[in-house]
Amino acid sequence: MKDIYWHEIVMGVIIMILIYICILLNRRRIKLQSELYNIHNLPAYTVTRRVNRESKPALASLTNNKRADQQRKPASNPLSEQFLSNFNLVINTHLGNDQLNIDFIAQQMSISRIQLYRKTKGLIDCTVNDYILRERLKRASALLTDSQASITEITYQVGFSSPAYFSTVFKARYSSTPSEFRKKTVDLA
Repeated sequence: MKDIYWHEIVMGVIIMILIYICILLNRRRIKLQSELYNIHNLPAYTVTRRVNRESKPALASLTNNKRADQQRKPASNPLSEQFLSNFNLVINTHLGNDQLNIDFIAQQMSISRIQLYRKTKGLIDCTVNDYILRERLKRASALLTDSQASITEITYQVGFSSPAYFSTVFKARYSSTPSEFRKKTVDLA
């Protein structure tokens, strides 16, 4: 009876040691995985600081190539061109609507807001709201030069709800107020 009891204790201790070893190995594996993840996601300048001096030029050219690839635009294809033409059509059709925003455009194009953001991010150089603002200001500058409508009327025609905000944004973009812009274009003509 004593022999069986003694063997059970030894087996229990051995099992506990094995469990402890498994826990230690698992912790080490998790630590290694997190270290690899952190190294993989380090910014380029951090990686270059940790590399010896001989390999810095090669690594610098590698990171410059990576940045160039990230800045490179995707090749134009018919689907991208069709998407952009539909996108511009929706914006230009509803430009006078002061509620024109990314949700409205996504609804008109029958895609999700997130998908619209992702597609436009790769195709245009700015956010959707900045693009809308740019288009509104282009149309406003064209109306200021071509029509005799008042600045307030033009403000509402291009989708701004406040003439004061329109003047502020216009001045930031063109370095002159709408009335000054109109005077300059009339003087040039």
